[in-house]
Amino acid sequence: MVAHVRPALRLLILVIAVQLGGCAAEPTPEERIRELIREAEVAAEARDTGDVIAFVAEEFRTDQGLAREDLRNYLRALFLRYQSVHLLVKVSSIVVTDDRATAIVFVAMAGQPLSDDNLLMLRADAHRLELGLRERDGDWRVETASWRRARREDLMGGASE
Repeated sequence: MVAHVRPALRLLILVIAVQLGGCAAEPTPEERIRELIREAEVAAEARDTGDVIAFVAEEFRTDQGLAREDLRNYLRALFLRYQSVHLLVKVSSIVVTDDRATAIVFVAMAGQPLSDDNLLMLRADAHRLELGLRERDGDWRVETASWRRARREDLMGGASE
């Protein structure tokens, strides 16, 4: 009888494991957008233009009229100019409405590692980006962008959106 119990017990454990695995919550759109931003940060720090551009929609436009190819060329020039790219990225807010989202992101860039503690002591370019994103076929992509230089209070958490 014991020989028959073990296979049945193994089958029961397998069924429970599959059921529990199937119950894992799907990431929310906000979580997926945060992950996209994190992956874009990693790609930028690796100075990989192609990987960064992969997060940008074909129809991308900035408020200054720049297109996706313009962004690609800007990134190529930036990555050629700087042998080391270090970013400090802070997502201020993400608002999702159906298949569209707006994200306010603060990005500081320097030639050496950045942290909240040394951000203001280092020479770093810091910007406030407003990104318009759209989901298509299960993937979020950046469709629009506008930016301005970040103010000190933006970077210190004093600004509210």
